[in-house]
Amino acid sequence: MNNSTHITNLNVKPTSEAESTDTQWLDILQFTLFAVIFTLSATGNTLVCLVVARTRRMRTTRNYLLVNLAVSDLTVALWCIPFDMVVKIAAPEWPLGAAMCKLLWPSMTLVTNSSAATLAVISYDR
Repeated sequence: MNNSTHITNLNVKPTSEAESTDTQWLDILQFTLFAVIFTLSATGNTLVCLVVARTRRMRTTRNYLLVNLAVSDLTVALWCIPFDMVVKIAAPEWPLGAAMCKLLWPSMTLVTNSSAATLAVISYDR
């Protein structure tokens, strides 16, 4: 007697309809989160800059560091999120051309590192 059980197909793939429903649900969630983060970031960081610029009493060194952080985060929202959405929609193809390929990723790295460096300076200042 052979007591071993053979499983012939371990990689059971869902049907194409179920797979597309899962992918569609995740895409909708991702685009919704992109839109919410973009809107909140653009609004909040713009308000921080306006408050410091319009209120004379708020013009201190620490608040200028917060404005720098707000500008860095606003740049991330305006530069990174829209292009991430374009790349996500067009994946796996690169729709933006060779020049944007060489410009986009280094600039995204620059603005995100600018936010991190500003946070480090703020923590050092406090």
